[in-house]
Amino acid sequence: MTHQQALRHAHKLGIKDISHTASKTEIIRAIQAFTGTKKCFACEGSQMCKKTACPWRDDCLNQLTVRKNY
Repeated sequence: MTHQQALRHAHKLGIKDISHTASKTEIIRAIQAFTGTKKCFACEGSQMCKKTACPWRDDCLNQLTVRKNY
């Protein structure tokens, strides 16, 4: 999911206080909070995540890999 797609998804859910300058991580964590899910996207320990049905899992693990390689 791209930054723009995440932002559109947040707006569709009714999250109005998210800025277009927010990072993808901030947007997804806001969506997680809004939907009552733990705000764990790209957090430390996420690489051990067992929630295979999570809609953010692939992006989360990819985000961790990108950050690790810097």
